[in-house]
Amino acid sequence: MTDAPKKRSPPTRRAKAPPTDPASLPLSRVQTVVAHRPLSVLEVQDSADLDALLLDTRLAGQIVSRLGPTFALLTPGSEKAVLEALRKAGHLPRVVGG
Repeated sequence: MTDAPKKRSPPTRRAKAPPTDPASLPLSRVQTVVAHRPLSVLEVQDSADLDALLLDTRLAGQIVSRLGPTFALLTPGSEKAVLEALRKAGHLPRVVGG
C-alpha cells in the first residue's frame, strides 16, 4: 500500500519590492519640488584645484558647498567677486551662460 500524496499549500505571495530606478517612481509620491534659479556653480578641472580654492580666504566665504569633486555652489550674487578674486590670483575663468 502506498501513501497518498501530500497536498501542497499554494506559494506565499511576496510583496513587490519598490522600484530602485528613480525614473520608474510615480510622480504622485513626490511631496515637494523646489527649483532654484539662477544658481552659480564653480567648476574646475581637478579636485585638487577646488581644494586649494576652498582654502583661499578670498573665496572661502563665497562658496556655499562642494557639490562634487570638481563643482562648488557659490553664494547668490557673489559671481563678480569670485571672478575678480580668481583673476587676481592669476586664473583665467571662463564664464558660461551669464
